[in-house]
Amino acid sequence: MAMKFASAFDRLSNQEAAINVAAVAGGFVAPNVLRTGVENYADYQGIPDEAYGVATGAAFWYVDEKVMAAGSAVNVVDRLINRFGVSLLGGEF
Repeated sequence: MAMKFASAFDRLSNQEAAINVAAVAGGFVAPNVLRTGVENYADYQGIPDEAYGVATGAAFWYVDEKVMAAGSAVNVVDRLINRFGVSLLGGEF
């Protein structure tokens, strides 16, 4: 049991893994930053939330930041789940 815990902790403390987690989180947050800029500074509210995730994901993919693109894809899935009120595992997301 102690060896399994040590092995799992070594994986969690791996610097590359931490950087990837941070990149996914940045990709997840990026569509919200883009939406804030467009809606507040361009004064335009007609774009669905999912479109911002697709736009940032495509931009990250184009510049070869695939991990951040994955974060934007997760944002799109999250927005779609919220839009359609999908209930997963008995809970509302």
